Amino acid sequence: MSETKRSDWPWGNVLNFDDEQKPDAHSSIPDVHIREEENSYEIEIEAPELDKKDFDLFAENNLLTVSASRQMNTDKHDSVFSRSFNIPVNTNQACIQAQYTDGVLRISLPKTTKPDTKSKRSIEIS
Repeated sequence: MSETKRSDWPWGNVLNFDDEQKPDAHSSIPDVHIREEENSYEIEIEAPELDKKDFDLFAENNLLTVSASRQMNTDKHDSVFSRSFNIPVNTNQACIQAQYTDGVLRISLPKTTKPDTKSKRSIEIS
């Protein structure tokens, strides 16, 4: 297991913000850890204040989007974030898996020699 530095990422600039995704006063961007394993890329997102049901994951055209929204209470704004990750071309998008345990969302992107770049799917969190 090796921790991948930003400059070493095989897929370039992995974190993309557009104007709608930039953090504001009501956004909380969680810590993200990315590492490359022998057979997969692993993304861990630390979000202990959220529940599994608060997340939406979607993969399409070599882009993985992770978003979350949660109503804190009637007096406060939603806790919201959205992050997009460029998916490496050697990733099998149809086999991306995610699980949320102990406040950490873990996403596994298996490597493949036959990439599926046309796949479009919502990813269920176990």
